[in-house]
Amino acid sequence: MEIGTLEITTVILVALVPSVLYILWIRNTEICKREPLFLVFLVLFFGLTAAFGIAFVIENSLVYLLFENGSLLNRFLWGVNGPNPEIYLFILAVIIAPVVEEFVKASGVFLVYRRLAELEDGMIYGAASGLGFAAAENVIYFGDALLAGFEVFLVTAILRTLTSTVLHASSTAISGYGIGKAKLFRQIGRRSRWLQYVILAVVVHGLFNFFAILGMIFSQGMEIYFAGLLASFAIATIAFRIMRLKIREFDTMFLSQRD
Repeated sequence: MEIGTLEITTVILVALVPSVLYILWIRNTEICKREPLFLVFLVLFFGLTAAFGIAFVIENSLVYLLFENGSLLNRFLWGVNGPNPEIYLFILAVIIAPVVEEFVKASGVFLVYRRLAELEDGMIYGAASGLGFAAAENVIYFGDALLAGFEVFLVTAILRTLTSTVLHASSTAISGYGIGKAKLFRQIGRRSRWLQYVILAVVVHGLFNFFAILGMIFSQGMEIYFAGLLASFAIATIAFRIMRLKIREFDTMFLSQRD
């Protein structure tokens, strides 16, 4: 199946529109002093372009160094035959991708560092960066799925919109919260390190990816695959719900202090 202009447009829209709707939902969770839409979409655009591009280059460079034939590091670690597919998939999905992507996505929050005036602000901008990244990632996955057929594309679009897209928003919101908290605490003479929150985001992302690939690592039947898919869906959904509850909680605290 060849992908024409109509198919490319469809793939882009199906990847981008959910991210836009999600960030509007997240941003509107805050009632008082909502973040300017221009800045929210600026950070989302950063995630869509710069963050995804930087992560793509770093991840592919690491894959070459660790796994490609001809790489000295590959020979040192794995020998002539290289790692088996399960080890390769585990390292790529559970270690490399979460570490690289969470640190790169978190950098989007620093674009609006001066705007971080409340604890929930960092969470909103973190989610925006994560959702932009998710949209770019989904363009690739959805394009590949469409080549395999419309049914595969439809299932992939639904699953990733409800899982991976949500996960990217929630995990980077954790990093954003840590960055915002570190800034606000510094202003009142207290210490708070944002790095530990980025590491927590890496852990959440890594757990999600582990369960998502569980059926590929342990190929003992579809039960393992569906159990892993259900677990990854639960992680993404719970993290997303906690994020919105925290935004609402911090916003309510501000309202009560103002009254």
